[in-house]
Amino acid sequence: MNKLVVQPLTAQNAIYTGSSVSVISVSSEWVLFLEVFNQTPNTVSRLTFEDSSDGFSSDILPGPSVSLAGQLGDGSGLITGYCPNVRKFSFTMADWEDLRIGISSCDLRLCVTDLSGNDGSPSIVYQAWIEY
Repeated sequence: MNKLVVQPLTAQNAIYTGSSVSVISVSSEWVLFLEVFNQTPNTVSRLTFEDSSDGFSSDILPGPSVSLAGQLGDGSGLITGYCPNVRKFSFTMADWEDLRIGISSCDLRLCVTDLSGNDGSPSIVYQAWIEY
């Protein structure tokens, strides 16, 4: 089994566009994973995968999306060693046949498309990868 990191472990406190990752090497059945470790209390977040065949200049298609509300982990919104209630999501090739993974010239990225609440200082900690 191979693993391709889409988003290394990161902490964000605002809407964020992740770096693009080439997914042409993913040539078999795949599973896309997202783990959310920490989110500040009273926070609402949405994380969305996007794919593109032109480097995200105009051909951008939304893929799997997750919306979370409330505190996760210790609620600090920081990368910490203890995460009691990690939320792990998985999306399979069978579920998302039109997600352009393994297609020539296509890239994938993970974006924080909403991060609000917590009296103006929301934060979230997450990572994502593909196994194939």
